[in-house]
Amino acid sequence: MFASPSRHSPNLKKSFLLASFFPLPSLLLALPVANDDNFSGNEDTPLTISSGGTLVEAHFESAPSVLANTWAYLDRLENENGANHDYPLDGTSKAWNSPQFETTTSTIGPWTSGTAPLQGGIINGFPPGTPDVLFGLAVAGNGENIITTYLFRQEFNLTGAQAGETNWEFNSIVDDGAIVYINGTEVYRTANMPAGAVTTTTLCEPGDETTFASAQVNLSGILVAGANTIAVEIHQTTLTSSDVGFQLDLVPVSSSASGGFVYADDTFGTSRPNNANGNIEPTRGFAGGGLSVQVGGRLTNNNQSTSGGWSRQFSLDTLSTATISFRYRLTFSDSYEDDEYGEALFELDGVRYGNDIGNSLTRFRGDGNGGG
Repeated sequence: MFASPSRHSPNLKKSFLLASFFPLPSLLLALPVANDDNFSGNEDTPLTISSGGTLVEAHFESAPSVLANTWAYLDRLENENGANHDYPLDGTSKAWNSPQFETTTSTIGPWTSGTAPLQGGIINGFPPGTPDVLFGLAVAGNGENIITTYLFRQEFNLTGAQAGETNWEFNSIVDDGAIVYINGTEVYRTANMPAGAVTTTTLCEPGDETTFASAQVNLSGILVAGANTIAVEIHQTTLTSSDVGFQLDLVPVSSSASGGFVYADDTFGTSRPNNANGNIEPTRGFAGGGLSVQVGGRLTNNNQSTSGGWSRQFSLDTLSTATISFRYRLTFSDSYEDDEYGEALFELDGVRYGNDIGNSLTRFRGDGNGGG
């Protein structure tokens, strides 16, 4: 687990950790007694290691998605401000998210084809100039939205080797909430969607439209060699939302840009969610990509202790000795006082490793004169 905490920062502060982790091939020296030894982080992607093999290797560079940019979408599913539609069926009564659904015979239409990113209004995380194509914002008779739920689907093909991959990663910007189905099975639901059954008028909590989010899923037994179908429903947060947007990629964790690492706020004892940011930085590592954590007052006007970190889980076949090597960089704003500090931390199985204060990798404290 890698993180950058910032402590005691009542004013506007910035602490930015750019952590570039390039672990080297590691020699695992198996001991005589077999042991199922799990090194756990805040993430659920196991990697089984053989003695003498590479423990973790990640370069944080983009991998191609198995999905195309072209989606069939339905933006005519009217809510209570209109016809109050239910989810569509096709001419043979197949559900909209089933593999064999035929859009041309859909009970509600028309389905349209478009290239992602797809938006109505303006989504801050999409490139400037992205077309405004999704219908339904502020067009109801009462001035509210007439569409709450938008549907997207496409067919994609996998090789036998790809279909045999267990762990996969979604990278997406969805505004506001989403449920994802593959081959008719729900495989992912954003945290801001309510649990249980949903309808075409179900609202969700607000989403983050500013940056891509990553989520890892186990698709064992769901994917097949050859043709597969992915279907996504996007839900709005209110009937007066000013925008809606969708872009989704899918890659095996083994070749994902994150290298299997997952970001989370408050990884080191703080309790201020949404006061830290974690991003994959394609060009800001020591050689190519890296992972970044940004904490501190730049994110809020009333910031106390904050932390964020990236973690990954892996497994060893036997009790072994391993060498882990990585590089990191820690930078600060110029306004830290002498009672404020930031630090870089590394933990393995809950044990902190480092040679600075509190077993941190390094800690920087302000000098009380606006310098750090």
